[in-house]
Amino acid sequence: MDELENRLTEYVHSLFLDDAFEAWRDKLSIFADSRWYSLIVELDSKMCPTEDLKSFDEPVYSRVVFRKLNAPNYITTKEIMLVFTISDSNWSSVIWHSSGVKHDI
Repeated sequence: MDELENRLTEYVHSLFLDDAFEAWRDKLSIFADSRWYSLIVELDSKMCPTEDLKSFDEPVYSRVVFRKLNAPNYITTKEIMLVFTISDSNWSSVIWHSSGVKHDI
């Protein structure tokens, strides 16, 4: 599963680097801290491309979820932490993101 995990991690990073996902990133602050969201559903609802995510095949992409948590200093920094995982797996990826800031990795 190492190759799959590496590809997923690269894909998650692309969500914050690629302008095609800006509509999704712009709405991250409205997600509730207390629940998990389906990545494919939320990307599609924001009219963001899903083809690369679907390249992981349905048994994988349908189980990719994320959760948003506000940083302790969110009021001043607008910084959030996003946790991505696949339901029923050990893979996860954590991203710190500041609203309106495009990150270069």
